[in-house]
Amino acid sequence: MTQLGSVTALAPAGATKPTTHAEMSQRGDVASKPPTITTRRTGDVEVTLAYSSAARLCAMGKGIIRGIAKHFRETVTMHEQSCMLLGAPACILIVRRRGTTTTHFKAIK
Repeated sequence: MTQLGSVTALAPAGATKPTTHAEMSQRGDVASKPPTITTRRTGDVEVTLAYSSAARLCAMGKGIIRGIAKHFRETVTMHEQSCMLLGAPACILIVRRRGTTTTHFKAIK
């Protein structure tokens, strides 16, 4: 699990992978192979998240980050470095913790 600063805003992100995969498998989804999600701390309040999946559910990953930040009442910015929907092999998101009262995100192309 990855902690962003002293608050565990991104800690649950890894736990979503088995649940999402189980749901897709039960539905018989063609792209039910589990996604690859890796995180790397790139600063005191910054994490780089890489997501790769045959299902290309990039928006779901971004939504999970938004929901977790909102739950922990943290303000984060998210910068999309690359996206599978634009031809990249993985979505690379730079997530930075800013404060603890509201959630704010930069526009993602």
